[in-house]
Amino acid sequence: MNTFYYDESNNHRKFYLKDKSFNIQNSDLNFVLAGVLKVTENSDFNYDEFKQEINLQNNAKEIKFKHIAKGDFLKCLDSNKLTLFFEYLYKSNLYVHYSNINIFYWGTVDIIDSLVYNGFDYSLVPHLKNKLYKIILKDKASFAQLLHTYEYPNIKKEEINSFIDKVLTFMQQHKSKENNQAFCFELEKLLYGAFGKKELVFIQDEEQHILIDSFFPFYVRSLEVFKNDKHVFDHEPTIEESFEKNKVYITKQQINNYEFIDSTQSELIQVSDITAGFLGKYFSFLNSLADEKVYEVLKGLTPLQKNNLVLLKKIVEKSEQKNPYYLHSTVPMDYFVKNSLFLGLEDDIYD
Repeated sequence: MNTFYYDESNNHRKFYLKDKSFNIQNSDLNFVLAGVLKVTENSDFNYDEFKQEINLQNNAKEIKFKHIAKGDFLKCLDSNKLTLFFEYLYKSNLYVHYSNINIFYWGTVDIIDSLVYNGFDYSLVPHLKNKLYKIILKDKASFAQLLHTYEYPNIKKEEINSFIDKVLTFMQQHKSKENNQAFCFELEKLLYGAFGKKELVFIQDEEQHILIDSFFPFYVRSLEVFKNDKHVFDHEPTIEESFEKNKVYITKQQINNYEFIDSTQSELIQVSDITAGFLGKYFSFLNSLADEKVYEVLKGLTPLQKNNLVLLKKIVEKSEQKNPYYLHSTVPMDYFVKNSLFLGLEDDIYD
């Protein structure tokens, strides 16, 4: 039996519309539930030796990400202690796992899912979601007001045409700087074709103004996908309460393959804290990085930063080769392009 260890980054607990704005102002901060897993009974990550190597203070009860690196992503990437961590992790018998959720993307692209119809070219759907997401980011405040007015995600049947008209108008007002006009055209066509629809299945009959009521489903996913394994979480009171109130079943059998423990009592939860902390910085950085700035940033990396990205690539590939389902992302398509460039998954960008 494998054992998954978890920690989290950027846990906002809820995502909702508040006073005609989003309760979370920074749309770059992905929710990340991540950590390490062991596929053997014992881990060979030499925790005590690692503590000595990073000169952890004697009064520190546990290792946290802040002991490894501080500051924004690029500053964290320029850390010698991060290099040590990556080297220990890569050489160990541990693998990394993560769920990486862009909550702004998750909370708004149900609009697209509600518009597609039988016979629609579903290969276009990820591109249209990506396009809508990028257009929304051009004026989040105005789009939040639009959603708030129609009590999203609880669009009334009699207001469907009006809602579609406002989304279409918003898009036409903000698409001018979009590079790929082909997908803008397909998105417009999809919106025009939705006039007269009698339902928007994913954005009706829901609690108004609540885009994500709880992050609990993101925790449940791993338990369901890896139902024969053990899952160990750091204490998180709201999630523990959710597990108490909402028992999880698969084929009528209750899942009890998880536990919550104090991080000070688990070396691998602490290793997971570092993993989740860094990945939270990394994924959020990719969100914030404008497409036209990617190569500029890559060319400006220091040798230490480049080396740490190479190590990260090795760790990710090691885990992906073991099981691609260890790595899960619900994000816009642009993320995958930038991720591939930063990890050199397509070209040797560091020559």
